[in-house]
Amino acid sequence: MVGRPPDPKLRQAREEAVLQAAMQLFAEKGMRQTTMKDICTRADISPGALYRYFSSKEDIILAIADLDARDVDQLIAAIEEGRDLVTTLQDWSDKLIAWQTDELSARLRVEFAAESLRNPEVGTAFQGTDDQLRAALEAAIERDLERGRIVAGFEAGTLTFLLQSLMDGIAARAALTDATDQSALSAEFNKLVALLRG
Repeated sequence: MVGRPPDPKLRQAREEAVLQAAMQLFAEKGMRQTTMKDICTRADISPGALYRYFSSKEDIILAIADLDARDVDQLIAAIEEGRDLVTTLQDWSDKLIAWQTDELSARLRVEFAAESLRNPEVGTAFQGTDDQLRAALEAAIERDLERGRIVAGFEAGTLTFLLQSLMDGIAARAALTDATDQSALSAEFNKLVALLRG
């Protein structure tokens, strides 16, 4: 007797529940301290069922990296298609600040950065996305320098490093503090990037 074919919507819902549980635990306890049993308990799923979706904690981490990459891909597309980088960053400022200051997201960014230093596979997964964003930013800065849309004198690679460091720093700060005024941060971020126009 043949069983019913698996329901793709049910599978997706269970995978999402596992990933959400894992992200919460990684943010609370850290990646190293979180066990597969912890994830099963939080996701309300049996170990046997969990291993049908993810064969290891590393697989879960890589799936989370893939989710992060999808968000960053949207930003990269906006940078590549935008009229100029300053306008694109200003248009995206609310979303960028929300990504960086969301409590769960900020804690995960710090945790993944630390784990990337210890685990080359995790580092590679997150580095690829970071490299793509760096390339898009640098290309946009070079293009805007040539068109006079960014004040002359900036070096594209160094400015890219500073912009990415600013965003990473916002996430790290948000992970360490209880309250962040997203609206005020977005407004000040807009003023800061406007300075690139001179």
